[in-house]
Amino acid sequence: MEVRLRFRTSRVGTRLGTVIVLAAAIVAMAVPAGAAGAPVSIASSATPVAVGADLSIDKVQVRNNTAAAVAAVDVRFELVPASPAPWWPFSFDSYQSDSACHLDGQVLPSYAVVCHYGVQVAAGTTAGIAVRLRLSPGTDSATAPSPLLKITVGTGADADTTTVGPIVRVKRVADLAVRLASQPKGRVGGIVDLQWIVTNKGPDTVPNVGLILTAPPGTEWTGAVAAQCNPPAIPKTKYRCISGEPLPPGGGRILTETWQLKIDSAAVGTGQITAIYNLNGGSPDPYLDITDPNTADNTVNFTVGIDTGTAGATGAPAPGGAPHTAAAGGAPADNATTATATAAATPGPAASDATPSPDTETGVNPAASATSRTPAASAALVRTSSNGVLLGAVGSIVLIAGALLGLVAYRRRPRTATTPD
Repeated sequence: MEVRLRFRTSRVGTRLGTVIVLAAAIVAMAVPAGAAGAPVSIASSATPVAVGADLSIDKVQVRNNTAAAVAAVDVRFELVPASPAPWWPFSFDSYQSDSACHLDGQVLPSYAVVCHYGVQVAAGTTAGIAVRLRLSPGTDSATAPSPLLKITVGTGADADTTTVGPIVRVKRVADLAVRLASQPKGRVGGIVDLQWIVTNKGPDTVPNVGLILTAPPGTEWTGAVAAQCNPPAIPKTKYRCISGEPLPPGGGRILTETWQLKIDSAAVGTGQITAIYNLNGGSPDPYLDITDPNTADNTVNFTVGIDTGTAGATGAPAPGGAPHTAAAGGAPADNATTATATAAATPGPAASDATPSPDTETGVNPAASATSRTPAASAALVRTSSNGVLLGAVGSIVLIAGALLGLVAYRRRPRTATTPD
């Protein structure tokens, strides 16, 4: 469009032309960017951040440039290389945890995702959208340069696009440590309890903990707890298990369980318990795995003292469950099906003499019954079933109701003397 302005040579005309030009400039500045061709435009976007396989943007700010409210916004996200490179650290996963998003089938490999957000945007206003996308790491995840993220709102001539990044990739670190509540002691042929305790010194949370439990020579693992760790070990001297719940950092939470050892011989050697994040070994990916800055406290060595007296083995065997987290301050309660995790067990000596023992075995299967537990108020090591607690509560209510009815009947009826049969 061509605009011609004709001015008079008088001072009044010159001033009038100047005022018109300035007014036009002010109006142009007041019109939102993208309003000419995009009903909805991108006002701003926070930097995308990738933690493991999860990519998030705290807020993508979109603007409604129309005179009517908008009930939904379609946004497209596309990975764009920051520099020419033949490899990528990741693509988008075919499964997106956000139901509003799905892969753009027109872009292969899976470098684009389309999301339909049901967000209300009033006329002439902006709204923020929190973005959560799932990534599929590639084989070059540890070395490939991080890409940019192209964000598009709308389609065709009505589209508005911006590119942000590169995507910030976060390296996670967690310092795990394991110790024993006490050193076991028992008689040959008997069974002793062994409680291990895992703590996370941080700074990051681990989604699960891998455990390698090696029985001392002359003993073997037994009991329901060991049976829940798949595959079963034959002989039952070494198990590799994975906890089914996260362990946050700090002294307020622990991962703990009590295992049982059967003493087969008076000649007992040294056993070992190791707690690590990556049971598969090898070189960890700093962006996908969680690295441990101090592996010296990941392993604790122990033995079983032999009681030569006539008394039985210390510690009676009890049914157990999957490893669970607990709040520090007391002992954990557990059950093979459902349980409540409470405070940590009696603190034991620190494993200052522990030496790490690398393990290169593969083929790990997670524990069969690794379910989450929630904190409870009990401080005793009591194994209870949720059904048993419910029945006990119902029984208590019935007893109280019966007592009240009996008291009412007693006060209404006249007293009568009774004699024993």
